[in-house]
Amino acid sequence: MTNPPRGLVLLSLVAVGFIVITTVLPSCYVLGMSMKPLEVKAPSLASYQRICADPLYGKATANTVFFAIVSALVQMAAGFLLAKALLATGTRIRTLFFVLLLAPWLMSEMASVIIWRWILAAQVGPLDRLVTWFGLGRMSLLTHTETVLPALILVVLWRGLAFSTIFCLSALVTIPHRLYLAARIEGLGRWRTFSILEFPAVRKALISVTVVLCIHSVSQFTLSARLTGGGPLHASMMLSNYLFEQLILEQDPSISAAGGSLILLSLAVLAASASLVYRWNRNRGK
Repeated sequence: MTNPPRGLVLLSLVAVGFIVITTVLPSCYVLGMSMKPLEVKAPSLASYQRICADPLYGKATANTVFFAIVSALVQMAAGFLLAKALLATGTRIRTLFFVLLLAPWLMSEMASVIIWRWILAAQVGPLDRLVTWFGLGRMSLLTHTETVLPALILVVLWRGLAFSTIFCLSALVTIPHRLYLAARIEGLGRWRTFSILEFPAVRKALISVTVVLCIHSVSQFTLSARLTGGGPLHASMMLSNYLFEQLILEQDPSISAAGGSLILLSLAVLAASASLVYRWNRNRGK
């Protein structure tokens, strides 16, 4: 058994050290801060008890879970359908669509907020004017508790569609064209072609991208903070907004650290579950 190259070992040590410095040590510091509330000198779980008893934290958690799951599923479904459509087009059209898709993705979050605040503005925004012109009444998506989260999901879809489309397209192009011809000869419909041929090819990409999109949705702050401010009536309050308010406005770092530790634990469980599913699929494929 040959020893690994010395350069590879050194590179691995640098990577591990970078992860420890930028992730492990700050996480341990936040965990320690959460165990030391301002009014208690000895380490305790008082911060976790307080944050779990706060109804606003429960509201922010429910909003974040709904937003993360629905936005990830919508982006993956839209990305897969768009990838299928692009796969059937020519190279020039595909390149043009990629340029159009990448523009929102490369745009800064603050620029996206400004654009969509104008589009979704009540009464004066182009969307409200358009639906009013068709006689459908005013929508005012950002001012109603029932529509503010779907509006945020729409903005996230506009920004992240390129990411999911690229991953789905890269998985679909690995399917040989002769398999599509065989499915057509066998008379397989679209659903059976998807379930038998396409889904196994994109399954690994779907798992990985869904986890990444969920993590990104949980950690996003600018969109909900600057576009809706968490309103109306905390209907779009996310965990990141809640922790920001506890740290900056309420001046309570222990509560903010406790919330951050719970988010880290939840994301670790999500990543571990996705890894188990990925290994199960790989072993089943063998």
